[in-house]
Amino acid sequence: MTESFHGTAIAWARQGGFFKIKQAPLPSINEPEASKEDIWRRWIDAEESVRLVLALYVHDSEFATTFHHEPLLRHHPDKLPVCNSDELFFAPTAADWFRLAEKHRSLGSEVAQVRPASSLAVTPPVFTARRPQMFAYASLAGIVASIQEKRSSFLDDSSKQYFRNLLLSWHNEYYTHIQGPKKHHINLLIFWHAAFMALYADSDLLERSIGRDGRLVAQEARKDIDSWAASASARRGVLHALLILKHLEMLPIGLEPAIHVPKAAFYSAMVVYSYIKFKSSVDPYAPSQDEVNIPELQVSGSTGTLNLSSDKTSTAIFSPVEPSILCNAIDLLRRIGHWEISRKFASILQILLDDLTKA
Repeated sequence: MTESFHGTAIAWARQGGFFKIKQAPLPSINEPEASKEDIWRRWIDAEESVRLVLALYVHDSEFATTFHHEPLLRHHPDKLPVCNSDELFFAPTAADWFRLAEKHRSLGSEVAQVRPASSLAVTPPVFTARRPQMFAYASLAGIVASIQEKRSSFLDDSSKQYFRNLLLSWHNEYYTHIQGPKKHHINLLIFWHAAFMALYADSDLLERSIGRDGRLVAQEARKDIDSWAASASARRGVLHALLILKHLEMLPIGLEPAIHVPKAAFYSAMVVYSYIKFKSSVDPYAPSQDEVNIPELQVSGSTGTLNLSSDKTSTAIFSPVEPSILCNAIDLLRRIGHWEISRKFASILQILLDDLTKA
């Protein structure tokens, strides 16, 4: 039902011409004083339209990964409209907005221009002193949607390397702009780890293997899930799952997280459960130093505050992969915000935990 309304919203936005608005350019500094209020309000309308389209791209990615199908929209960096800085968007008055706009213009060449790295199109400049969270969110969601689309056909090793490089490039571009107390509400670093987890683990396969579509389908998935559990991709997926849960533990208790956060917690626990359940060895998995030396665990902030004493990620920050990790995930889901989906995810994980403890 929710997905059908999503399609309707996209059709409405297309009919209303929202997808034709690519940016909300700043006005000339020589505008007459009397018209500044009108100029500000027209700019707000255009900026809201841009951000609405970015939100539709984010929702499209969420639906595609939740229901395991291709996205409805084409997620390519060049197709994303470019929003202005959050500082400009949240200006409370026309006077404040014009003052900030003039400040941004005065920065000149030192001010970054938000534009997808692969874009060759010539567009009017949209200046921002700080990279807007919404654009970072939509661009990361686009990578996740593209991973899902590729997985729906054939996700081979070369494709995985391509998406790995895209995610590392995204981190290099946006990491310094998504940090700080005021940036926690979108939790993009959790989403970034979830993107890697989607690259290394097929969530549709994980769900089928636990009986989502019945016992017969689960039995048919057994060969594929056994093969996955014996692979290096499974171990990499587990590492990202553990880091997602660690990042969740560090969030302020009063925070209302983004909707992708409970899903990231759920699939993290699913990856851990499936690895414990279907791996050939009975010993708890503890990653080796070579396994944690993968590129995405060596960049700034990937392990949060867990590894401040060393430039390299250490195996010491990873606890052995045991059923107790599911207990932690269930507890986090029961405490995360007001989303009812969190409680539903927790109830599913409780059944999986009982299965592991009985075994």
